[in-house]
Amino acid sequence: MLINVTALKETVGGNRQLVGQQAQECQSQIDRLNGLSTEPGVCDSAAYRSMFEYLRRVKIPALMQQSVFLDAYAADMQVDLERLAELETDGSGVIDTDELANRIVSLQRVNDELSRWISSNGEQNPDACNYAIQVMQGNQDSVARFQQQLDKALAYASDSSIYSSSSTEMDVLGEASAAM
Repeated sequence: MLINVTALKETVGGNRQLVGQQAQECQSQIDRLNGLSTEPGVCDSAAYRSMFEYLRRVKIPALMQQSVFLDAYAADMQVDLERLAELETDGSGVIDTDELANRIVSLQRVNDELSRWISSNGEQNPDACNYAIQVMQGNQDSVARFQQQLDKALAYASDSSIYSSSSTEMDVLGEASAAM
């Protein structure tokens, strides 16, 4: 599986900015609606009172819920950006989990072969065996690093459906807002 970290950072960062703007717009609407006059002498008509009552009972609570959702969604995207920042790449901005798994297997095979070689040649060539042991330790360090990268990438990929679902909900929320 390929994970394009660079593209994801750009997409999530851009979406986070848009959601932040939507949250600010939502709060501005709430402030404007709360600023409507409730004094008996101002616009004292049945139509105005009916409209004001609708705004107070329906629109303002809906906007408040939308604002809470948008703030939580922006926070989720910030966490997503932080998790993306943890994913190490080879400089290309892309993580290939299959390639990482193959590297791990290859290094483990090399270590197995070196271990067998040390077992059969240890007494005849101790200096070469010491060098082989150092190579094996370096390989184990690389395996641990690759495994950590792979684990983080797979964990991110398994959680990405949360972001996808939230994104779908944003579309539904936009349609609902337009209907109000």
